[in-house]
Amino acid sequence: MQRLVRPGGMFGAEFMMPVERRHHMIEHYTSPERLHAHFIGDWEVLLTLRTTEFTEHAHVGQLHDHTHRMGLLLAARTSTLTDHF
Repeated sequence: MQRLVRPGGMFGAEFMMPVERRHHMIEHYTSPERLHAHFIGDWEVLLTLRTTEFTEHAHVGQLHDHTHRMGLLLAARTSTLTDHF
């Protein structure tokens, strides 16, 4: 996805963070720290945020009230080089 961002462009990601022990083993639960490691070289991480735990009411696909934590990462692509992939 990073290659889709032009030099001078911005990349933003909102993501789910682990709440329960089992979440740490599921790929789509992550943290700003884990994502930060993927933004090296021609990237500058501008902002990382995280929420406290909050309860979401039951909905289609999740029939019981459940707890979430969310994170946000915002990074700028600083390089003027183009990808050759």
